[in-house]
Amino acid sequence: MELARALFIGLSLLLSSIAIAQTRIEANIGLALQAAPNLRPFGISCGPFSCLPDQGFVFAGTRAQITAHGFPGTRYFIAISAARNGCRPIAGIANSLVLTQPLRIIAIGRIPQVLPLPPWPPRECPQGLATIPLNIPAGLPLGMQLLIQSLAESQFSPRGPVFLAFSSAIQVTVR
Repeated sequence: MELARALFIGLSLLLSSIAIAQTRIEANIGLALQAAPNLRPFGISCGPFSCLPDQGFVFAGTRAQITAHGFPGTRYFIAISAARNGCRPIAGIANSLVLTQPLRIIAIGRIPQVLPLPPWPPRECPQGLATIPLNIPAGLPLGMQLLIQSLAESQFSPRGPVFLAFSSAIQVTVR
């Protein structure tokens, strides 16, 4: 957890101290959230990065499920912040950081080593995925909006390099 905090704190310092450069856009990373078993997930499992978050809702006092997509066998970090869209490129990391300060890390883990079948083409997103339970506190105010985003490693092609990338964000409204 300390490594994750240091990573996101380091990214925050980068935001305030480096010149913003053109960043690489990658599609092979994603983040989705399912608020309840009978509801459709929202987010982008795998697709083009967007600074505009996909929107959905969660119910206070329930348990949701997050799915993080990334390169198998590597770590992922999931963080949350207030719903103010920052969309700032970070040198050396594909896509952009949509979260704003202060942000809080809510999950750290490893993408399983096994790729979901079928692997490389024709699959839309040739990455692994991890499923993370997310408890929604009962005391959150109705109408509160939060952004959730992941940082994971990605690979654009089967033999290409592996690199860090931000997922598109998810904006959730508490019901």
